[in-house]
Amino acid sequence: MDEDMSTIKMTNQGVPLAPSKAQWNELADLKRVAMADPAPIGPVVDIIIPVYQGIDETLACVFAAVGTTMKDACEIVVINDGSPDPVLMESLEELARQGLFTLVHNEQNYGFVRTVNRGMALHADRD
Repeated sequence: MDEDMSTIKMTNQGVPLAPSKAQWNELADLKRVAMADPAPIGPVVDIIIPVYQGIDETLACVFAAVGTTMKDACEIVVINDGSPDPVLMESLEELARQGLFTLVHNEQNYGFVRTVNRGMALHADRD
């Protein structure tokens, strides 16, 4: 990935900004290439990212997780913990359709611990 494509931009207050559409598209292309040459073993670790609000922070976090683990034997599981932010959910759904991560939805807000526990229960054979 190009240096400016992989860099998460920050506000003056140090808050991350959501990656651009071009950055996501490049990441999706790179992931497709990485998936074409799979590791000899399937996913052995799930990276669970519970989300609720904070579109910029959430998308920057997911982007960094996907970008740094493409060649690892892992699956990124993003769990919507009953978010009231439709723009965040639309963004995550679009990115999940590109195969960047698995998106799961809680029926309501369960809170961090219950949401992470739900994520860990998805694949009992993984760390």
